[in-house]
Amino acid sequence: MLGLIEQSAKEVVRMTPAENPNATALNAFVHGAFSTFTALLGQNPVRGEIRMDSSGTTNHQVNVIIGLAGDAFGHVVLGMSLSTADKIASTMNGSPVRTFNSVAAQAVSDLAGVLCSSALTKLAERGMNCVLTPPTIVKGVKPFGPSEPINSIVVPLLLHHGAVTLSLAIRATGTIEAAA
Repeated sequence: MLGLIEQSAKEVVRMTPAENPNATALNAFVHGAFSTFTALLGQNPVRGEIRMDSSGTTNHQVNVIIGLAGDAFGHVVLGMSLSTADKIASTMNGSPVRTFNSVAAQAVSDLAGVLCSSALTKLAERGMNCVLTPPTIVKGVKPFGPSEPINSIVVPLLLHHGAVTLSLAIRATGTIEAAA
């Protein structure tokens, strides 16, 4: 089983000597979250304790789901409360958003899209080619994805705006190139 390391923004999963492609994929998305939140929100998140989840459901009031296909496949879920989504949208749009509406939905969808695009750039640098589905907003706790629940690594992140959860159900199918 892949071991977890200390509170580090850059690597969630320890690399094995053979450069585990699953660890590479997971770490790319966590790195993408940190770089995206810093660039777009001006905040460095604090990472909470990582855990596994096999429920196959969304767990927050607002969930942005993006699918992944190619040399790695699965899905990424960025979950948060309505209040956190409104605060993020307010920061991204430069004006107050008091009620979760289409403006807030677009802002958090864009945030998730930038996060995943950042991760894909990291993966491409390592020779892994992937594509993303458009973001989907799901409100509330609902089942999604395959009929059989799949394991996700859940990475809690704390921002000044509130708590955000990054859930990663990703499996790499390709090989990776050594880091440059």
